[in-house]
Order: sequence, then structure tokens, then C-alpha cells
Amino acid sequence: MLDTSALLIFRSQRSADNHSLAFTETTDQASTEVSCTFQRDYTPVLERKLDTCIVSQTLNSEEYALAPEVDNTIEKFLVNENKEMEYLPSNVGEKFPRLKVLQFWGCGLKVVREFYFKKMQNLRFLFLAANKITLIEKDAFKDLVSVEELWLSRNMIETLDENLFVSMVKLESLFMRSNNIKFLSPTTFKIPGGRPLYVDLKLNDCINNNYQPSDTDQLEADLRANCTL
Repeated sequence: MLDTSALLIFRSQRSADNHSLAFTETTDQASTEVSCTFQRDYTPVLERKLDTCIVSQTLNSEEYALAPEVDNTIEKFLVNENKEMEYLPSNVGEKFPRLKVLQFWGCGLKVVREFYFKKMQNLRFLFLAANKITLIEKDAFKDLVSVEELWLSRNMIETLDENLFVSMVKLESLFMRSNNIKFLSPTTFKIPGGRPLYVDLKLNDCINNNYQPSDTDQLEADLRANCTL
């Protein structure tokens, strides 16, 4: 298994096609409409370039949204290393129904709202590492039925709803290294109809290990012994 910190950094580096910049959305409407820069962006997890919406403006409230017209060409949504960026646009999934990758890495996200990933049934890779997340609302991941990898490393999460992952039947790998995990239900990572997971829980308060899919029983036992009230 690769070192997850190194892998995350590798995947966060973009090899942009310098000739592929298309245009930037502009609007004469209220400043709560989010602008995208569009370009072809190489994505290591899929080993190809994807049509990508890159957001560089800072969203300082939950009122922000993308222009409502549906765009079926975009497969990746990218925000990187904006520490002032605390919110996602409210309608990313509705705007980009073919989205495969969402990367919101190294920003200031604190709360993962239930509506952030609405209508993202085609999303396969979700990167939320290196933010300031303390809370993930219980239904935040309910539409993520195709996600294979979820990165939540290097946040400030102390606990998770025990049913947070129940809809994620294709999830294979979950990275939660370097959080503040204190309490977890022993069955948090059991997904009905899903597969056993690789779970990285290194460098947390109540647990410091990673678990292969074959370690499901040991993971449950360790959570029961160390992370329950």
C-alpha cells in the first residue's frame, strides 16, 4: 500500500494542457454566482485528461451557486489550496451531471453539508483532505453511490454518524489519517451491499492503524475497544 500522504500530494499536482484553456464564465448578475475556468486537466486516478471546472474565487457564504445551465462536458471540479474557501457551490452536481472527480483540497471547509453532493451519482473520486472539517452531516454522502475512493485525511473530525457511508456501495478505500477521531460506532465502516474497505485511521486520538479489506473483524474489534463511549 502506498503512503497515503505522498499519494495525495501526487494526485493534487496538475499537469494542465497550456493550450486547452477555453473560457471563464462571467455574469452580470449578483456576485453570488460562481465563475469557472475551464481546461483539460490530467487526472492520475483515471490516467487521462478531463474537462475541468476550476474555481479560484473565494466563497464566503452558502449562497453561492454555479450558473444553472446544465453542462454535460465537465467531468472534474477542482479547488486547490485556498485557505479562505469555506464553502462549496450549492449546485455542483446539478450543473455537471457527468462529474467523475471532485477535488476540494487544502481549503478552509469546516462543515460538509447534506446538499453539497446532491445528484452526484456518477462521481467516483472525492478528495476533501487538508481542510478544517469538524462535522459531516449525516446524509451528506447519500447520493454518492459510485464513489470508489474518499479522502478525508488531515482534517479535525472527532466522530462520524454510524450510517454515513451506507449508500456508498462501491466504496473501496477510505482515507482518514490525521484527524481527531475520538468516538466511532464499531459498525461505521460496514456498508450493506458493499464490499470490505481499505481504511486508513493512522494518527487519530482513539485509533492509530490502517486496515486492509481482510481486516474487517479486527477493525470492528479495535473500534469497540478504543473508540466507543
